[in-house]
Amino acid sequence: MIKETQLFLPFLEKLSKEILEIYNSDFSHEIKSDNSPLTQADLLVHKELTHFIKTNFPGDSIISEEDDKIPSSYTSRVWVIDPIDGTKDFVKKTGEFSIMIGLIQDNKPLFGLVYIPVTSICFSAKVGEGSYMTKNSKTTVLKVDNSDSQITLVTSRNNFKEQDKKIVDQMDIARFKPMGSIGVKFSAIAYGDANLCFYSTPGLGIWDALPAHVILEEAGGYIFDRNGNTLVYDLQNRTMLEGVIGCSNVEIKKKFLNSYQKIIE
Repeated sequence: MIKETQLFLPFLEKLSKEILEIYNSDFSHEIKSDNSPLTQADLLVHKELTHFIKTNFPGDSIISEEDDKIPSSYTSRVWVIDPIDGTKDFVKKTGEFSIMIGLIQDNKPLFGLVYIPVTSICFSAKVGEGSYMTKNSKTTVLKVDNSDSQITLVTSRNNFKEQDKKIVDQMDIARFKPMGSIGVKFSAIAYGDANLCFYSTPGLGIWDALPAHVILEEAGGYIFDRNGNTLVYDLQNRTMLEGVIGCSNVEIKKKFLNSYQKIIE
């Protein structure tokens, strides 16, 4: 198991017990300025996770979705976290929400982790060390599935933009799999349960893309923007302005880019 995963996993397992107490209660939520929900669980994970990182990596910087403070500069290592990815699914109690943790070193993705409290499943990867799933104390290697030429698209349960619907119309999609958390979606590609997920419009935060980036690439997949370029993480803007697309092989990447070009021409 990756050493960073070994460090985080016991902490996340313990924290998840508190998260699930909230999840299983009659909790309330508020609406943030971007029209997304905020719960007590988001704030709890933000507080506990940032404290954990500061304690174990005191020289590193931290960016959290639930912290709008933007410093003028960062250290060479920056932890990027989404305390609860899929808060709408948390509110709806679908179970498809996750804690997402990513690490950038010298402006490049280095480590990614997606932890699902309801199932206690952890997906994690580090550049050059592979991609893994840990469940019930057993760790298995993740590898994308290239055996099926038909495209299985992982779609959002809550937000599927009009432009994305037009792209789907251009592509030969065999199956659709609605899912919640972005981390859960991209991990599904990494373990071979799907082979395409895309957000072609701006809106995702860097915390949405970074953990999935490392997990998918280390599993043999591809992650890129709507123009086919490598993802760029702007620590000041904190938004993926050119979208985020992930797939299992280069042929699907070509099909997506051809379809995208057709709808913008």
